[in-house]
Amino acid sequence: MARARRDEPAEESIQTDNSWEGNGVSSSRPVSKMEAVRRALEHIGGDASPGQIVEYVKTHHGHDMTPKFASSYKSTILRTEARRQVPQRFQEESDDFGASEGVSLRDIKTLKELAGRYGADQLRELLDLLYSND
Repeated sequence: MARARRDEPAEESIQTDNSWEGNGVSSSRPVSKMEAVRRALEHIGGDASPGQIVEYVKTHHGHDMTPKFASSYKSTILRTEARRQVPQRFQEESDDFGASEGVSLRDIKTLKELAGRYGADQLRELLDLLYSND
């Protein structure tokens, strides 16, 4: 009887990544451990315990890992996501127009557009007119 290859999934319920295509040929690759932990965090939540992550990854992706390994991946993923988030004061979409402290990115883009359209001198004159005490 032939032995199953180690890199073949043991169960059919194990998810693979079908998004990669090379030369027009679709390829089904097993999901990496990092991606499996990322998906576990999306499904369970960022407050998932390492034990919950290990169980989810084993059940849904077929990877064995220790809780310490899962915890390390979780920390890396959450740290990377935190670095990628744009600080609140620089977010382009703001619901409270003028109510926030500081100048929004949208305001800066608008000023740049006006300066390009009318020139810096005319924009300055317009601002002087709007904010003069007369």
